[in-house]
Amino acid sequence: MADMTIEEFRDRLKEAVRTGAISDAIVETGHTLAFMMERQAKHRVTGGNPLNVRSGKLRQSIKPVVREIRGGVRAGVQAGSRRVPYAAIHETGKTSDGNDRIYPKKAQYLRIPFPGGPATTRTGRDRFQQSLKGGTEFQFVKLKGDKAMLVNRFTMDPWYLLVRSVGIKKRPFLEPSRKNAEKRMPRLVALKIRKALRSVNLGS
Repeated sequence: MADMTIEEFRDRLKEAVRTGAISDAIVETGHTLAFMMERQAKHRVTGGNPLNVRSGKLRQSIKPVVREIRGGVRAGVQAGSRRVPYAAIHETGKTSDGNDRIYPKKAQYLRIPFPGGPATTRTGRDRFQQSLKGGTEFQFVKLKGDKAMLVNRFTMDPWYLLVRSVGIKKRPFLEPSRKNAEKRMPRLVALKIRKALRSVNLGS
């Protein structure tokens, strides 16, 4: 860059502001960070976090969010919807009412298919999506403590473990992505601002 006076520098900086080059750089930075957070959160759901992906709905619900605010831009990432109400449970390890355990709403027990057992399909879904109300297929077997299990009445194969409650394990996928974006933000902002200044012949 050739030598310039303070007045020339001031005028070119004003030009960068007047033309929107600076504000565009800030908005562009916000979008870059938001898409970065989205990409990393989706990777944590499908690769880096053991969330037992089945339908892919949680991954599909992860969206970048960019909002222009006074004096800048706010970038973020969000997840969950009416179809994916469990997104917040995974992220925080708590239900909407602040509980860190899940209890049955109507029945006495929660029903958990034995891993790899006959109660699950190839995709890991429970073969019985509705509650099991009586019937002759299963036999109730009491175990030690508050646990029990359901076994096939004819083959005696164990299908379900029955428990009174289940603790929720916190498995965040949004917050780690946000923190990583915060670390990378200063360098990214500097690069975008430098590019904006070059548009008015400031910097190199």
